[in-house]
Amino acid sequence: MDIQFFLGLVHNIAVMLLFAWGYDRLWVRFQLHTSVLARVLAGLIIGGICIILMNVPSVVYGGVFFDMRSVFLSTIGLFIGGIPTLLGMIVASVYRLHMGGDGVYMGIASVLSSGTIGLLCRYFSKIPVFQLKWYHFLQLGIVVHVIMCIWVIFLPEHTRMDMFASLSVPILTIYPIANVLLAYLFVTLYKTYNITSRLKEEQTRLAGIIEATNVGTYEWNVQTGIV
Repeated sequence: MDIQFFLGLVHNIAVMLLFAWGYDRLWVRFQLHTSVLARVLAGLIIGGICIILMNVPSVVYGGVFFDMRSVFLSTIGLFIGGIPTLLGMIVASVYRLHMGGDGVYMGIASVLSSGTIGLLCRYFSKIPVFQLKWYHFLQLGIVVHVIMCIWVIFLPEHTRMDMFASLSVPILTIYPIANVLLAYLFVTLYKTYNITSRLKEEQTRLAGIIEATNVGTYEWNVQTGIV
């Protein structure tokens, strides 16, 4: 690992944070998941984010590079689900095939397994995804990246063991932690939106009661005694 590795991680994290901001501002606030067209567009955007992640990777050897698309897709599969994740996986896989290199088949396998594991967790979890705890997200990250390490079998034989020795530790430590942090961000954004929505509903209901009953109100500043 060198400075390029960490610079790539920082760039990838920044891109995922930007997506999370868009998720909060558009997907959650406007309830876009109810529209098929919106889910298709979301899938294309997710694929585009994966392309951005792949274009600023932590390069290790020529044709074999690593980025956080596995973290991104597994988290997307867990929180956003079906159509967007599947489309994102297709776009990312096609682009990775286009890029070529020694790591092309490992890259495609990682894309498909990461998104699929996220989806399986979403649809088979007995706990609603936004009520999952940090250790659930950590378990997701560990499973995703253990399987990702297995895909080194698709690398050329002469680089396989060197690659595994160089990257197994950061992939099995840094990446699962990134899964936890990104998932927590999604949960926080969702819960913040729900709390804000409930407060607005209560304010609207209270205003309606006051207007219907024609009851006057006043404000009392306890510290100054001013009414």
